[in-house]
Amino acid sequence: MNDILTLVEKGKYKEAIDLIAKSPKATQDMGRIIFAKADSKYELGEDLEALQEYVYYLNKYPNGYGRNFALIGVVVCLKNLEMHLEAKRFIHMIDDSHDGKDKELLDSFSILEKQRLAHKTLSTLFPLEGRLDLSVEKQQITELDWKG
Repeated sequence: MNDILTLVEKGKYKEAIDLIAKSPKATQDMGRIIFAKADSKYELGEDLEALQEYVYYLNKYPNGYGRNFALIGVVVCLKNLEMHLEAKRFIHMIDDSHDGKDKELLDSFSILEKQRLAHKTLSTLFPLEGRLDLSVEKQQITELDWKG
């Protein structure tokens, strides 16, 4: 386990991921190792894979010591995946006293406010009758929308 954590500390993320893959399942399921893999994936720009690892940690250790860190990881990955509304929802799950929560909260609200204003601006392009509802929170894409 210490070899994996040392590799991550040295920024050797690919090597750490390779070593984790060769480790026994019991080692792979240790909280610190799940984090090492998630953080390595994040540092390599693999946001979806990192998100999956942070969520795996939260499912396995819902009240674990690293819960707030995992939630911050989820938030950052979601924001990198342009899923700002979802990120905002997860921010509220982080303990108020956790370092980094305020920064992420302000950043998300700023982005969402810009998106809201952009949608409001775009809505002026369409005539009143038959105007498209461009509200991010109200827009629901269904299978029928794609067929129509």
